[in-house]
Amino acid sequence: MSLTAEPSGPASNPITKPTNSLATGSNSYINCQSGTWDNVTARYRTNSTLELGVLDPELINALPSTLKYICLNVAGYDDGMNIDTCTEREIWASKTPKVVAEATADVAMLLMFGTLCQALIHLDSARKGEWES
Repeated sequence: MSLTAEPSGPASNPITKPTNSLATGSNSYINCQSGTWDNVTARYRTNSTLELGVLDPELINALPSTLKYICLNVAGYDDGMNIDTCTEREIWASKTPKVVAEATADVAMLLMFGTLCQALIHLDSARKGEWES
């Protein structure tokens, strides 16, 4: 599910409404001429790259000229958006590509050390009261 802000509405205030994606892949999205996205100025996108595909140059260039803002709500390295194309189209884009990098590295190290030391076996025996001193 995505939220779109439309420029029309009561007293000219932007309306934010939930909408389902128009298509299941970037090719069908590009070919979709239903007019659903006409006059949309902002697009908030959740982690939906499997649903829609990456916002690559082809897809960004197919979006309506009224679109001026894309907010991508994902964290990690699969940011799913081409910033250079957004800049060329004068679309303001926001994303957080490395916000959880350190925490992810910490968890990866924890899992590796836990596996190496068989930590889950010892934790399980402690929970069962089988801990031996």
